[in-house]
Amino acid sequence: MIPVAIISTKQTEKALPLQCEAWSKAWPGWVQYLRPCVYSSTPQPGEMFLPHYRWKTLDNPSFGYAIRWISESVASPFLLLMDDYIPMEVHASALIEAYGLACANRGIKQLRLLPCPGGTRLAKNIPLSYIHEIDPSAAYSLSFQAALWSGMFLREFVKEKDSPWAAEIEGSKRYARSILEYRSCAYDVNVLSYENLYRHGKLQEAALLNCINRGLTWDG
Repeated sequence: MIPVAIISTKQTEKALPLQCEAWSKAWPGWVQYLRPCVYSSTPQPGEMFLPHYRWKTLDNPSFGYAIRWISESVASPFLLLMDDYIPMEVHASALIEAYGLACANRGIKQLRLLPCPGGTRLAKNIPLSYIHEIDPSAAYSLSFQAALWSGMFLREFVKEKDSPWAAEIEGSKRYARSILEYRSCAYDVNVLSYENLYRHGKLQEAALLNCINRGLTWDG
């Protein structure tokens, strides 16, 4: 099964039941392939029902702390998501393929599941035209859009006190300066399409409306 690490905050945790429900609509057989666990600095609310999800309460609310804790505790490669990523479409065979590639090609430390941003050149030793390599010097070469990750890679470039934005911006700079040859790749197609329900802690009404129009239930 694919380990799925979901970082949650008190400000955005209301999105979790929607995310859980969305998996079942977008990919009815997901429970056979994914093993999700929420990582948050607060306990799971008693009224929050999340079938097939586990919950781990961390000692520190920092995003960087959560990233580093996950990178040291979850088997690589793992799928990393935020709690407000609401799946709309899942290309299941492509996601399973991606996990297989990440397992077989341990030199790939980040395999992004959508081109946001994408790669710029054909990936070496991967005979698939729809996967491209990310230039470490590119903007957002380290990005927390949905991706499969190596914990070692994240520990190298994310610091404990990093916010999500610092982790991407400063982490990308650290990656660009590194003399270590860590490879990152990205799909040219959306393996996983999702709505980002919050932005800077504020609920995005258009994203929520799209979720409701898909038949999802919002109790927030």
